[in-house]
Amino acid sequence: MGNYRFHDLSFDVQPEKLESRANLATLFSKLFLSRTNEAAAQPSHFSIRLREEQWKVPPAAAVQFHAAEFCGLEHDDSFYLSYSCSAFQIRRGSTEAHAYLDPSFYSKPNVQQHNFWSFGLLKLLRPLGIYSLHAASLVAPEGEGMLIVGPSGSGKSTLSLGLI
Repeated sequence: MGNYRFHDLSFDVQPEKLESRANLATLFSKLFLSRTNEAAAQPSHFSIRLREEQWKVPPAAAVQFHAAEFCGLEHDDSFYLSYSCSAFQIRRGSTEAHAYLDPSFYSKPNVQQHNFWSFGLLKLLRPLGIYSLHAASLVAPEGEGMLIVGPSGSGKSTLSLGLI
């Protein structure tokens, strides 16, 4: 089992053979999750169970968003993140997620794999009040700041540099 930490959050990933195949240690390090040998003892503990058997998102699931090749869907008490033939399932109010990674997942570009895990983890962490913004920020020497939020390519960095 792989154990990962970020501040007071801990994650365990099982089974280890699939964790290794999915190269999660490298991907998670880019998300600031540190691998540890210690079993999780933090109050904010999450489990990710990787599954070898394929399963499908229920056909009655309602689409919540489309982003590039990703699709977020909800059905009953579960949220599903679908990417190609892979899926990430999170039950509402649960600290456990299940992921099926299709064999084609491993040949996808690293950025796509990274986005899959980022979307899934952020949805898992949302009940703790942890959110993500695509933004740029500036802070004046006096301590006042500005946060510029917007989609990729909208000019956040250009505006930030112009304001400097």
